[in-house]
Amino acid sequence: MLTGVEASDDGPTLGEVAQLTERAQVPQEPGGVVRILQAKDGGDQLVDVVGAPVIHRFRGPCTGSAGWPFADLVTAPVVLACYYASVSPRETSTFVILPAIDLRGGKVVRLRQGDFAREQVYAQDPVAIAGQFAAAGAEWIHVVDLDGARAGERRQASTIAAIIASFDERRPRLQVAGGLRTGTDISDVLGAGVDRVVVGTAALVDPAFVCGAIERHGPERIAIALDIRDGRAVGDGWISDAAALPVSDALARLAAVGATTVAVTAIERDGLLGGPDLALLDLCVNRTGAAILASGGIRSIADLEAVRRLGCAGAIVGRALYDGSLDLSVAIDSIANRRPVPSE
Repeated sequence: MLTGVEASDDGPTLGEVAQLTERAQVPQEPGGVVRILQAKDGGDQLVDVVGAPVIHRFRGPCTGSAGWPFADLVTAPVVLACYYASVSPRETSTFVILPAIDLRGGKVVRLRQGDFAREQVYAQDPVAIAGQFAAAGAEWIHVVDLDGARAGERRQASTIAAIIASFDERRPRLQVAGGLRTGTDISDVLGAGVDRVVVGTAALVDPAFVCGAIERHGPERIAIALDIRDGRAVGDGWISDAAALPVSDALARLAAVGATTVAVTAIERDGLLGGPDLALLDLCVNRTGAAILASGGIRSIADLEAVRRLGCAGAIVGRALYDGSLDLSVAIDSIANRRPVPSE
């Protein structure tokens, strides 16, 4: 895949990238080729390259899973953008912490390693929990309809609507996952006031569906969930023998349809507070131009700093907040202001 292009010492200069971009008439706007430029040690570097929208812009109409249109992605601006994505410093200047609210039966729960048989109930009132996260300074809240994810259809729409209704105009943005298997599901959820949806199983089974959703709603409103088990992306994270793809292949497929945000969960670490899978996250950051949201095992500010340094755009945090091992307001302040990590 193009985002895996190896760096070389005699690579193209930033000026060459700009010239080729100008010739290709790619607009320099949010979501264009270059989002942030930074000079370091006297040399120009691309700090943040938005790869997937560019790739999407340079290819033709979506194709189904039977034919992946990689051949027509090979254009000079795209190759150079991907080149710089691979050689530039990946530590991001902005990083968002997304506290998670997992819903099952109207309650706030957490699963361990994605196992429904290992559920722990933490709260009876999801709306109150969302209010607490908002008061702590959360810019985003990650809400998962676990019943919907398991059933393949939305089950917690009323609870999510109640969360939205409880906020004023300065509310956190909501990212919602679970049971979104059709275009109508996505349109309904976004139309109800959700800012971004997360598509999981459908993304691997039917990439044309994801492509259509991105074209209709924009890449900033469609995120993809990759649940990783034993180095492979599985469609249903709670099923041990679910159909799987190598991580690199899954990321390539998602890049081809224009995905710009990918939530990566290490299933073996999810809900165990054992720390994030840094090797997995590093692989994902370096194999795609999409923003990577780290999920699974995060327990401390040190963990958040570690995934930020890798180049992740954010982290989804669950059990650590409910068990009290991580204070959300302190974490947000520490990450935002680069304060020293408190002793833990």
